[in-house]
Amino acid sequence: MGGKPSTIPKKELQDRFHLTNQQYDDLKQIFKENSKGKSELSKKEFRRVYSGRFPGNATKFADKMFDCFDTDGSGTVDFTEFVIGICMMDSDKVEDKINIAFSLFDSDKSGSIDRVEVRDLLRAYNDLFGTSANEINPQTVANQLFDAMDRNNDDSISKEEFTSAVHKIPELLNLIRPDPGD
Repeated sequence: MGGKPSTIPKKELQDRFHLTNQQYDDLKQIFKENSKGKSELSKKEFRRVYSGRFPGNATKFADKMFDCFDTDGSGTVDFTEFVIGICMMDSDKVEDKINIAFSLFDSDKSGSIDRVEVRDLLRAYNDLFGTSANEINPQTVANQLFDAMDRNNDDSISKEEFTSAVHKIPELLNLIRPDPGD
C-alpha cells in the first residue's frame, strides 16, 4: 500500500473542504490532543476517541472507522488523513458521505459489500450503544438491509447499488456519524 501520502498544504485542505482558519485549527487541536502531540494516530489512540463518547464497546466501530481514515494502509492516521476523513463525514456533498460510508461497509476493500460486512458493521454500531441482542438482531436487520440494497440479487452490493440505496434510504449515512445522544 505504500508509505504516507505527502502532506496536503493547509490552504489546499481549506479550499477543498471549505474550512475556515478556526475550523482547521480546531481539527489540528483535536488531532494533537488525541495523538499526544505525535504526527500520527495509532489504532489504540483512535479507539480512545470513540470510547469516551459512547456508553457501549466502541472498539469494533472505531477500528472500522480507523481503516476508512487510514487510506494508505500504513497502520496509522496522519493529520491529512484525519482532516479528509472528518470532512468527508461532515461534508455537504452527499457523494463524499457515500464514499466514506461505502468504505466503512466494504471492510475488505474488495469494491463490493457482502452480507457479512453489513452484519459486522451493524453489530459494531450496536456495540457502541451497548444495545442488547434481545433488542435488535443485527443479522435480521443486516439481511433486510442487504436485500434492499442488492438490486440485481447477486449477493454483492456494488458502489452503484449502494449509491442508489442511499438515495432511497438516506438514514444509511447516519452510520458514519453515530450520535452518542441516541
